[in-house]
Amino acid sequence: MKKIVFLFSLVVIGFFTACDDEDRDPIAAVTAVSELFSPTASTNIILTDVTAGNIAQTFIWSPADFGTPTQINYSVELDIANNNFATAVSLGTTTNTFLEVTGQQLNDKLLSMGLTPGEPASLDTRVVASISENFTTSSTATVTFTVTPFTTEVTFQKLYVPGGYQAASGWGNDWSPDLAPTIVSANNNDKYEGYVLLGVDDARFKFTDAPDWNNGVFGDSSGGFTNALAPPPAQGDDMGAFTAGVYLVKADLAGLTWSVEPTDWGFIGSAIPVTGWDSDVDMTYDMTNHVLTITIDLIAGEVKFRANDAWAINFGDKDTDGVLDFNDNTNIPIPEAGNYTVILDLKDSSNYNYTITKN
Repeated sequence: MKKIVFLFSLVVIGFFTACDDEDRDPIAAVTAVSELFSPTASTNIILTDVTAGNIAQTFIWSPADFGTPTQINYSVELDIANNNFATAVSLGTTTNTFLEVTGQQLNDKLLSMGLTPGEPASLDTRVVASISENFTTSSTATVTFTVTPFTTEVTFQKLYVPGGYQAASGWGNDWSPDLAPTIVSANNNDKYEGYVLLGVDDARFKFTDAPDWNNGVFGDSSGGFTNALAPPPAQGDDMGAFTAGVYLVKADLAGLTWSVEPTDWGFIGSAIPVTGWDSDVDMTYDMTNHVLTITIDLIAGEVKFRANDAWAINFGDKDTDGVLDFNDNTNIPIPEAGNYTVILDLKDSSNYNYTITKN
């Protein structure tokens, strides 16, 4: 009898163990890697300004498989050949298995990478598949192809920031992309930033990649200000900030993240009587021109701009050319004493600039 009871117990334990194994959620793991079909090693693209609006290349690949039904995001990366993608730029992110790139888009990327117009360049490309920023990515094999860029003025990628703060901040009607401020990708690498006045408490906004609601719209992926972006066509929930102020707004379309950081801007340096390098003199936001400004008496010396009474975000000017350099060790010289109007213009992250004019 004891043997029968023992055997029966083993059967019952085995039954529940088997049920437990079957009921477990599937664990994602790469079971199939994408294959890049186009371009190929024989692809040779010669870009021109005449055909800049045409599709220069359609990147095509097979779907990756992570072993469980889930949305897969694909990013097409580009770099100089044999650079192991150390300075890769993204041509775009999609959930499809293809990406169309115009001649202008491709040319802008090439020039931002420092390539010489009119000279053929060997480029490495690959497609990176991911399902989560916390999960291992899967990449296609590298394909090397040839592209010749043309001369043009570099057009920087930008995102519009429409929201419920616009009217109170001098940016036209609320939720109007065509009137909204923009944040810019200074390296054309899908990483955007800009300083935006959110002139009301509990401000809400979204990102659009055109001055309307008819193209790509980006929002928070799950509400509650998670700092994760929902890629089109999902649109997602509103993003925002709780307290009115000037914010450093960032978006990473490749990593699908966003962030806001409050900034109070000040002027500091040995050219400022009394306070010197000890403390800032606060600047005021001009909602008409969307710049920060101060009129102040200065003596001969040096100055800098910094945010939040700290040095984590500061600007100097190493070439004294009026273009600001982030966290640069050089200061801005003030040659002689007098009353000055100082203007700090942070609207365009590809051209942060300033003027210091003697009155």
